[in-house]
Amino acid sequence: MLSSTFRLGPGAVRLLLAAVVVVSHLSAINLGRPAVMIFFMISGFWVTRAWQEWAGGTTGFMASRFLRIYPLFLFVALANALLLFVEGAHVPDEFGLALLLPGLASRDETLLGVAWSLDIELQFYLALPLLAPLLIHLRRAEVWLLALIGWVVGIGLMSAGLVTALFYLPAFAGGAWLAQSRWKATDGQAFASVLLFMAAGAGLALLPQAREVLLKNGIETPNMAVQLAHLGWSVLLLPAVAWSVHQYSSAQDRWAGDLSFSLYLVHTPVITAMAALMPAGGLALKLAMLLISAVLAVALHRWVDLPAELWRRAHFRNPVPIPPAAIAFAPLNSGRKRPN
Repeated sequence: MLSSTFRLGPGAVRLLLAAVVVVSHLSAINLGRPAVMIFFMISGFWVTRAWQEWAGGTTGFMASRFLRIYPLFLFVALANALLLFVEGAHVPDEFGLALLLPGLASRDETLLGVAWSLDIELQFYLALPLLAPLLIHLRRAEVWLLALIGWVVGIGLMSAGLVTALFYLPAFAGGAWLAQSRWKATDGQAFASVLLFMAAGAGLALLPQAREVLLKNGIETPNMAVQLAHLGWSVLLLPAVAWSVHQYSSAQDRWAGDLSFSLYLVHTPVITAMAALMPAGGLALKLAMLLISAVLAVALHRWVDLPAELWRRAHFRNPVPIPPAAIAFAPLNSGRKRPN
């Protein structure tokens, strides 16, 4: 058993993943996308469980999930646009589209480099309540066959330049399965999955042809093979995710989880601006970028994200717990989860 001293709450895990993304953007290590895919697994769990407990209607659920991510995105995107304008840097020609989340992952020009993942998240948020009532009428094998077909379609769309949540379906479906099955991984299972993840990473490091999976090659968007490798590699941590989401979350841990979103969004404008002002680079500059990103993340959470979140919760409160028989999303329809 793991000592309680070393147990990371689910919020701390999310903050750690956001930090991995930041470090990846400050180095040649190519771990940013695997961290985002683990975010997708966690999102699959929490959003599915939120839907299981939702009683406010499909439209209300969609609006609630949209308002969880859009206000902070809009604020940081507009701030970054102003910064780019002041610096005389390039601002996306289709400025209005750059402020819209739908389709952002498939567009070349964005105001925030990490915003593609918010588009993917939003696609999952919108698809879940629409597909759930249909999936409940299918057998379990039929659901997984449909998911496999959807993933293949997602790969095809990605090859054609259309980035959708279907490509990342294994991550979202893994998280949804955790919510539906109520599986709580043991300490040993979680630790074994981490060891397997590390062993797979070491194996990739030994293969010259797999170098791009671990180290960047100067291309901003990895090719299809690398993205599939990142997806498969990340899914190995599903037991660790199952362990994490069931750990005790204190008020400080929940704060850390909320802070991860602000850090995730704000660090790319900080890196871009400071790199333009001080092109010499070096370790000191990267440490300064990390520190300033952390400080701004705290400020954004306190004065932008938290007020928006309090407003959302006040206006989209779930009035009545949904009865177990009405739970619709059913890759494994095994009952409801306890309230979040």
